[in-house]
Amino acid sequence: MNSKLINLLSSISLVLVLTVRVNADEFRMTFKVVDESGKPMANAKVGASFLQSKLPVPITAKDIVEKQIDLLTDTNGQAVISAFAYDRHIWYGVDSVPGYYSCSGGELKFDDGRLGRWQPWNPTIKFVLKPIGNRVPMYAKKLGWDTFLPETNKPIGYDLQIGDWVGPYGKGITPDFVFTLDRHFTSVTQDFDATLALTFPNDGAGIQSVMADSTGSSFRIPRLAPTNDYEPKLVLQMYRKDGKSIVGVSANTGQNYFFRIRTKKDDQGNIVSAMYGKIYGGIGWDIFHSPVAQLQFTYYLNPTPNDRNVEFDPMHNLMKNLNKFEGVSAP
Repeated sequence: MNSKLINLLSSISLVLVLTVRVNADEFRMTFKVVDESGKPMANAKVGASFLQSKLPVPITAKDIVEKQIDLLTDTNGQAVISAFAYDRHIWYGVDSVPGYYSCSGGELKFDDGRLGRWQPWNPTIKFVLKPIGNRVPMYAKKLGWDTFLPETNKPIGYDLQIGDWVGPYGKGITPDFVFTLDRHFTSVTQDFDATLALTFPNDGAGIQSVMADSTGSSFRIPRLAPTNDYEPKLVLQMYRKDGKSIVGVSANTGQNYFFRIRTKKDDQGNIVSAMYGKIYGGIGWDIFHSPVAQLQFTYYLNPTPNDRNVEFDPMHNLMKNLNKFEGVSAP
């Protein structure tokens, strides 16, 4: 059973009051499934789960059960689900389609019941499925919160291909990412400020922001890294000022990055060789549980110079000897 539904059921009183909704209200929602070009996709399985009463008037929480409805889309890529729901929360999703990346589902919370219908009536939920393209082997690693920056106020290199800090802090050789932490922190309850800077040792190397698209696809950014507009420095800040709320702790869940490293230029200043990659989910950092800082991010590096393809093949990770927390499955 959906964990959110379990929590919702547990919050329902064992003895329901007389003002209980009788047999709930009806809801209707339309699913539309298309491919990346906008073409409707038939026979895609969509579904919705919700709470429903087994009795016309429920007496106890045991009378409220989870209901699941699954349908296949028609030739227009559409399917309409209509039912009576005891609660305004509806969880929905679309099954994986062979040859396409999975697409995350979500939760719809209706505003209110009116004239026996949950409102808004018949909203359209759109799924855009992206076809699996030319997936390539890459160096991919998930750095968890057990990754500690070794020192403050000192540039520390991280080797993306080896997956470790550059010596003397680790086995890394090439400083692809260089992190520098400036930290002024005594207590989370007092004013403080900290700055984490990410820089790159090679001219022309850098990073640029790319936000996840709104399709809900597990492959959430373009397949090719850009050829230009890379910034040589990324600065992240975290602080509390004048006793107000802390700023900079919560990362944007839609944040991602492209990066370019190991650049080489000709005599005219043109880049003739570079390696490209991406970071999924932004860069998390924490100064509250370490005397320096903890880092958390997931990166992908294409090993072929000048190949801007960042569509990762999860079956061919070039990074070996990863533990179960460091492995990467997202494309």
